[in-house]
Amino acid sequence: PLGAADGLAPQDIARALEAVLAHFGWAHLAVQRHRSDVWSISGAMLQVQRGSQAETPRSRGLLGPPARLLASDDGGRSWEALEALVRRRRLHKVVRAAPIATGVR
Repeated sequence: PLGAADGLAPQDIARALEAVLAHFGWAHLAVQRHRSDVWSISGAMLQVQRGSQAETPRSRGLLGPPARLLASDDGGRSWEALEALVRRRRLHKVVRAAPIATGVR
């Protein structure tokens, strides 16, 4: 888990989470921190931790998320890339609360 164990402050994870979600076009998702390592994303409770920076595509000169974040939806028993978990759980498929306005004639 995050926090004192890896030396990252919750604010650092918050910034990384915001940047990763924006990278994938998911800046619209509802995100709330509950504890230093527990977040709700689109209503799903997830543990989030920063993965090794050596694992990012950007560290290899490729396009990719600005940070490597790992997420767990089973209490930390298993971890996967945040973007993979969001896609698997379909958390990015949020329904808009209000219809999109169409042009006025």
